[in-house]
Amino acid sequence: MNQTESITILSGIYPPDMGGPARFALTFSGWLQQQNIQDIHVISYTNDNKTINKIKNITVSLVSRKYRLLKRYTIVICQIISINSNNNLVLANGMFLEVLIAKILKPKIKYVAKVPGDIVWERSRNMGRTHLSINDFQKSRLHIRDYVQRIFFTLSLRMAYKVIVPSIELSEMCIYWGVNPNKITVIGNAVDENHFKPLDLNKEIDILFVGRLVSWKNIDTLIKVAQDLQMKLD
Repeated sequence: MNQTESITILSGIYPPDMGGPARFALTFSGWLQQQNIQDIHVISYTNDNKTINKIKNITVSLVSRKYRLLKRYTIVICQIISINSNNNLVLANGMFLEVLIAKILKPKIKYVAKVPGDIVWERSRNMGRTHLSINDFQKSRLHIRDYVQRIFFTLSLRMAYKVIVPSIELSEMCIYWGVNPNKITVIGNAVDENHFKPLDLNKEIDILFVGRLVSWKNIDTLIKVAQDLQMKLD
């Protein structure tokens, strides 16, 4: 990377929203700043009013979810197109439909898709349309909404310059969806040891869980296992 490059990070959520994609957008933009990237943009959504924050060479544009779906999608797509010149790079850590449409409208846009999981399955679980596991969901007959989402999600990955996944399992799912294997790179999730170090605690912890309390993480199973083994879960 040289000092003239510009990078745009797309994320469906951003702090104070909680979750891995929000944390990644915040920390990765900070890391890019340390690499002397001169022009860094973050585009995401917010539950508050639309805001634009400028911190040195990082511009954070938050589009309000209070807008109707078509309006907020239009705002984001226009931002992606207007920000990015032919030599700039987009990292889509979410907003896959938005970046897909921007790519169709401006074919020279180059983007890398960072896939945290099967978002079609996650949304279907959240809406109560399925109770299947992520693996069983792949070969099941999809609800019409899930089927349409699968088409656009897969197309966005196929049109990406590169696809980054955190596991071999997810890379195999991407291939099953029709993504070119040569585009896929596995980069495992990591922990920054400068910020997270072992602590001397006064209490003993048998099992520690860190994550969102969502159904597909199967916390109920973890609780049952801890109970059966008579272990303490934190």
